[in-house]
Amino acid sequence: MEATKVTEEGEEADIFPDEDIYDMVVVAAFGGLQMNLQKGQEAIVHPFVLSAFCAVLFMVQFECLMFLRMGMALSDPVVAEEDSSMLMELKVLMIAILQLMLFKELLGSVKFIVFMLNPTTWTDIKRPDRNKFQVFKRTFHPFFLSVPAIVATLFKFVIAYLVCVDSVSLILETRHAKDAIFNCLAITFIAELDEVAWNVVSAICQFQKMPDWKFEIWDDKTKAENLQDSVCVNAVVKRCPFIRRGSHGRKFEFSVALVIMLFIYTRQLLVFLYALETNVLPVARDVCAMWRWMHGKAYVPTTGYLMMAMVRLMMVRDLEVEIGLLKSSVLEDKCGMDDTYGRMSEKETWMLCQNRPGQIIVFMVVLSSLLIVPQVFGPALNYFFPENAAAMQQDAAARLTKTHRVDEPLLTSSPRLTAKDNSSEIEELKKQVQELKQQVEDLVRARK
Repeated sequence: MEATKVTEEGEEADIFPDEDIYDMVVVAAFGGLQMNLQKGQEAIVHPFVLSAFCAVLFMVQFECLMFLRMGMALSDPVVAEEDSSMLMELKVLMIAILQLMLFKELLGSVKFIVFMLNPTTWTDIKRPDRNKFQVFKRTFHPFFLSVPAIVATLFKFVIAYLVCVDSVSLILETRHAKDAIFNCLAITFIAELDEVAWNVVSAICQFQKMPDWKFEIWDDKTKAENLQDSVCVNAVVKRCPFIRRGSHGRKFEFSVALVIMLFIYTRQLLVFLYALETNVLPVARDVCAMWRWMHGKAYVPTTGYLMMAMVRLMMVRDLEVEIGLLKSSVLEDKCGMDDTYGRMSEKETWMLCQNRPGQIIVFMVVLSSLLIVPQVFGPALNYFFPENAAAMQQDAAARLTKTHRVDEPLLTSSPRLTAKDNSSEIEELKKQVQELKQQVEDLVRARK
C-alpha cells in the first residue's frame, strides 16, 4: 500500500482563481477576501455577501444569451447557395478561435466545480476558523461556506457553456465576413462581464483579495481533526482515500476535469458536424428543445419540466410566448423529436461517428494532448533534470527572501539583524547625521 505524503504547513493546493466575481466568491469562502474599513482596519468578507452580486450578474448574462437566441435567424441554412468557400473557411476559423478564447473560462469553471464538490476540500484546505468569530459564528460552518461557493461556480460554468454553444450558431448564421468577426466580439463580451462586475463591485465596496493569499493545505494534524469532526466526509475517505490531497487528490480532480472537457468539446464537434450534414443551425434545435420542455414532450419529461422551471426562475421576461411564436411561424411547427428541428438522436450520433471517424479521433487526440502534456512535463523535468529543478527552487526562494527584506524593512526582526551584522556602517551613518545636524544649527545661527 502506498504511503500518504506528509503535508507541511502552508503547502499550496495548486488552485488558481481568476480575477472575476464568480471565483472571488470561492476565494471568500476560504478567507481570502477582505473589506477595507476606516483607520486601516480590515474585515473578512463572507461569501454570501458577494453571492448576491453574482446572482444579479448571472441573471443579466443569462437573459442576454436568451435574447440573442430568440433574435437569430433560426430558419436560415448553415450554408446558403450564395456563400463562397472563403466565407465558410472564415466561419470555421472564427469558431476555432472563439472556442480557444473561451477555453480558459470553461476549463477554470470545470476545475473549480470538481474542486468544490470534492468533500475533502472542506477538511483539507485552509479556511476561516469559526471559533475566532464572535458574531455570526455559525455562518462560517463549512456547509454555509460551501453553498454560495458551489452555486457561484455553477453560475460561471453555465454561462461559459452557453456562450461556447451559442457562439457556433451565431457565426454560422452570418453571410458576410465582417459580421462573423463582429459577432465573435459581441458574444465574448457577455462572457467577460464577470471580470467587469468584479472591478465595479470591488471599487464600490472596497473589496480586495488579500495580498499574497493562496489556497493552502492544512497540516496533517489539523486535517485529521477536521476529518474526525465530519462523519460523512470520513466515511467517503475510508472508501475513496485517493480523493485527498497528499494521496493523489490533485490527479483525481484533474482526471475528472479532463473527462468533462473531452465530453463537452467532443459534443461540440459532433453538433457542428451535424449542422453541416443537415444544414440546420444548432440554436434552432435548442429553441425547439425548450418548446418541448414547456409542453412535456422532452425525451425525459421530468427533466424537461425542471429545466424549464429553472429558466423561468432566472428570466425576468416570460419566454414561453416568444418560443411559441417562433415555433409556429419561423420554425413552421417542425419541433417534434423526429422533425426537421428535432434533437440529434443517439443513432444519428453513431452514424456521424462512422462517417467522420478520422476528424473525431484527431480532435480528441489533440485536445487530450493539450490537457495532459503540461501535467506530465513538470514531473518529467524534475525526474530527468533534478539539479535544474532544485536550482530553480533555490532561486525562487532567494528572490522571495530578498523581496521580503526590501518590502518589509520596518519589521521588528529586520533592524536587529542589520544592527548585528553591519554595526560599523550604522556607527558611520550616525556620525554623518550628527555632522549634518551641526551644520544645520550653524547655518541657523549665522542667519540670526
